[in-house]
Amino acid sequence: MEPPTPARPESPDEQLLKYADRLVVAVTQAVPAWAVWHLERLGGSGRWDQAELEAVGARARDAAVARLRNLLSCDIDEQSSTPLSVLASIVAAPTEFLQVAGVAPIARDPFDAARDPGDLYGLIPRTWSDLGDEVADAGMTWGAAKAYVHLARRRELPT
Repeated sequence: MEPPTPARPESPDEQLLKYADRLVVAVTQAVPAWAVWHLERLGGSGRWDQAELEAVGARARDAAVARLRNLLSCDIDEQSSTPLSVLASIVAAPTEFLQVAGVAPIARDPFDAARDPGDLYGLIPRTWSDLGDEVADAGMTWGAAKAYVHLARRRELPT
């Protein structure tokens, strides 16, 4: 009987894909609650039916997760954006909901207003932490793994 063949260690590229999956899962879980929290904050708690708020959160999640999966499925050298910039798309559904409900846009910093004119309520997440600790941890871990893969390809590090 032959001894078992040791498992081949995962390459940094394979590890990066696992971290990307973890990031997608964290975002998928965080966005609906993030949207509901912001809607209640801006519109007043109890103003809307909980099912309405959850539907907005689901639309925000679905839009962001589809784009995030698309981006993270590309090789890092082909990625034309970042996951955090993709997450700017989560504001579309809550913004539309607030506009239809007649909630007045907030006063925003002139720089932010010029950079993101469609973000009428200041919702765009600027950091991973804006979506919670799980997303922050997954996003930073993915970013570190991406940086390692990037350097490994250019400096002949072990891949």
